[in-house]
Parts: sequence; structure tokens; C-alpha cells
Amino acid sequence: MDIPEQQRYIPGDLQTDLVNPRNAGDTAVGYLMVPAVLVRLLLPFATLVAIYLFLRGHNEPGGGFVAGLVFSVALLLQYIISGTQWVEAHMPLFPRRWIGFGLLFAIMTGIGSIVAGYPFMTSHTFHFSVPWIGQIHLASATFFDIGVFTLVVGSTLLILTAIAHQSVRGHRYHARIQEEQAAQQGGL
Repeated sequence: MDIPEQQRYIPGDLQTDLVNPRNAGDTAVGYLMVPAVLVRLLLPFATLVAIYLFLRGHNEPGGGFVAGLVFSVALLLQYIISGTQWVEAHMPLFPRRWIGFGLLFAIMTGIGSIVAGYPFMTSHTFHFSVPWIGQIHLASATFFDIGVFTLVVGSTLLILTAIAHQSVRGHRYHARIQEEQAAQQGGL
């Protein structure tokens, strides 16, 4: 579960403005202070909205997919405004872990209904009492929604990191082509 190779090593001879050799805590060139502050405030707010949609249930059986989309939009805005370097320096993102956990949780929920003697993905409601809170009703579909939520967020994170690092690789490729053309012109 190591981070991708392009995150571990950035060559010093790369001529691009996408790779900022300064610290990720420094203010980047072209940094927009007001949008960055607003987007950072949006992340906790979007998290609360995602929790509300998850618990309320948007579609049958629940709101895991929609909650994952809301949370993913907040992460997307972090990438757009703050940049890849800031996000990866301040947020420990492990997309493969999110995806793996989501798939495992969703599949185990479906298999759990078979083990209990019900058809695959049959939802069941559990009733139990919690002191000082009272009677709680918990649907087994909630566990499937947790898997769907983490799968959606993990997929979004994987797409964002892949696109961000693809642009860095594209600049490396173009820089190498320009060096080769300069070497050919210099040799003529």
C-alpha cells in the first residue's frame, strides 16, 4: 500500500510551475486566499451534509451513494483551490484503502444476509435499547451504505490523484521532447 511512485520522487530538473519546490505550507504562486479559506470551511460543512444524507437515506435502501458524492465534491474543491501538493501534504489520502474497505464492507454485508438464511442483500432491521437514548432501530442496509460511501469517496480520490499526477508526467514528457529537439538542433 505504498504511495504511487510519482508522489515519492519528483526530479529536480523538471521545468514546470506545477511542481513547487517550496514547502507545502508556503503560500503558492497564484494562491487565492479567500477561496482557499472558504473551501476549507466547506469541508466540515459538506461532511455534516453528507452525514445527514447518509442517515436520512436519499434513495432506497439509503443515502451512501449520495453522501459519498457530496463528500467527494468537497474534496474535489480542495484539489481545485489548494492544489495537489497542499491536499496531499495536509490530508492523508489512501484511495486504495478506501476502495478496498468499501468493496469488502459491501460484499460482506450481502454475504451476511445469506449466512443468516435470507436472500442476498436482504435488509433486516435490528432493534435494541441504549441507555439515556432509548430504542434504536438499525437497518442492515446501513452497513452496505457505509461500503458504498467509502467506495465512492475512494474512487473519487483515485481519479483526482491520477489526474493531478498525470499532468506532472505530461510536463515531464514535453520537457524531455524539448530537450531532445534542442540536442538535435545543437548537433546540426
